[in-house]
Amino acid sequence: MNNVSAVSKKTSTFSVFCFIASYYSRVLDEQLTVSQTKAIVCAQCAFIAVIMPFDFGMLYRAVAVAWFAVSMLRCRTLMRGGEA
Repeated sequence: MNNVSAVSKKTSTFSVFCFIASYYSRVLDEQLTVSQTKAIVCAQCAFIAVIMPFDFGMLYRAVAVAWFAVSMLRCRTLMRGGEA
């Protein structure tokens, strides 16, 4: 029974990313894959982590900036047709 719920959860997550991919495809006027969509969402989350918490320390800032930089490089690679 536990395996069925894991498959169901994975399928629902995939369908959510398919919906987001179709939305981004319309906005960007370019067909996006699910992996490209995941990279864009990850970059957006990293950007929010960089700009939102004003009272966190420098270590948090450094980790957030590194996460954002890696996310942007991954987006760049995927949007140019590479694998990441």
